[in-house]
Amino acid sequence: MSIRTTLRAGVLATVAVMTTALGMVSAEAVPGWQATLLPLPVGHPGATGFVFGTDGKGGYAGELAIDDHIQLVTWRDGKVSVRGVPSGYQDAHVIDQNSAGTVLLEANGAVGSRTFVLDERGFHEVPVPAGYTGTWAVALNDRGDILGTASTGKPDDHVTVVWPALGVGPIVIPTDKDARPADLDTDGTVLFNSSGRPYTWRNGTVENLAIPAGYTVASVRSIKNGTVVGSADAEGVNGSTGFRWASATSPERLTDSSVGSLINGSGLISGALTSEPGVSYGHPAVWQGPGSVAKLPLPDGFGVGAAYAIGDDGAIAGIAANGPLDEGGAPVVWHRTEIGHG
Repeated sequence: MSIRTTLRAGVLATVAVMTTALGMVSAEAVPGWQATLLPLPVGHPGATGFVFGTDGKGGYAGELAIDDHIQLVTWRDGKVSVRGVPSGYQDAHVIDQNSAGTVLLEANGAVGSRTFVLDERGFHEVPVPAGYTGTWAVALNDRGDILGTASTGKPDDHVTVVWPALGVGPIVIPTDKDARPADLDTDGTVLFNSSGRPYTWRNGTVENLAIPAGYTVASVRSIKNGTVVGSADAEGVNGSTGFRWASATSPERLTDSSVGSLINGSGLISGALTSEPGVSYGHPAVWQGPGSVAKLPLPDGFGVGAAYAIGDDGAIAGIAANGPLDEGGAPVVWHRTEIGHG
């Protein structure tokens, strides 16, 4: 799944103000997780950026600022590879990565932004649907389906599109003008946000997700094997609360959370703890169930961090920093070190 679209939509601006010191969160640190910095390319010891993808098998994908460009970078077996950008483009921004190691990305250049995938054969442009002028990628699932949007360039003139792995399509999904795709499940279910009332779509069937009791709006981030995570807000209450929807009608509150951002195939959830006053989102954390929370440690010397990818192997990837998170940071991976925690 991808979290980048959520960041692009405005949530990044809220996590960017998370500049509390390491001890200023509401939950105590729980043993059981270790943070490891990923290696940086030779000759670029201070490069910063983001990690937005993992294949769930020890491989990761992200972007780093190198030689005045944002370049796609992958990690495998403890080694880093600079994959660059598609020919003719200046910058590459990772959106997602699936279990086959395929990376979904956006490339920016003189012609504008275009959607690409990177596999073992190189970069491949995703076709723009007939009648539209541009696309923006949202998510890539494990069977290779791509979720995104297409637009004509006019304000608010966009559609949701799925590019099936089998090459049929692209398929335009009918939605209302407020709907924004959030994620794509392995079976092709599309997760949507729309005016604070999320829903799923599959083969033309829509299922609304219940707003938690006592809350007025909800926002969803990730879906895996039918389970959804996100957050909800209550009128007159500062800050959001993380939730899990194991079924559409029964949202469950995540203990000490401000958001549930990602979920893997075993139900492991990553997100952020309840924030301090004046801070929109708190310290990165994981939940194995709604009531089982573990605070993710940060590498020595860093004060803030965020998790942007989660694999079915249980590894979580993201960044650690000492400044605004929207400016990027050092690439980091969290691994579980003790069974029974988090």
